[in-house]
Amino acid sequence: MVWYNVGIMGHETLEEQEVLTLAEAAKLLKLHRETLRRLATYGEVPARKVGGVWRFIRSELLDRVSGTRE
Repeated sequence: MVWYNVGIMGHETLEEQEVLTLAEAAKLLKLHRETLRRLATYGEVPARKVGGVWRFIRSELLDRVSGTRE
């Protein structure tokens, strides 16, 4: 799945972002799905609930685990 994000502050650039399901994100991070769900619920990883299910933007997850983003 891919989301398009319109830039902020009037910039009209589109950035393609790969969106992962809970299962895909857990596999990427080598975590159990329930562990990742718990981390998302407590705001420990960047995630959004869409239609009642968790979604994760791949680049945000990788930034978080690499320590480049708070």
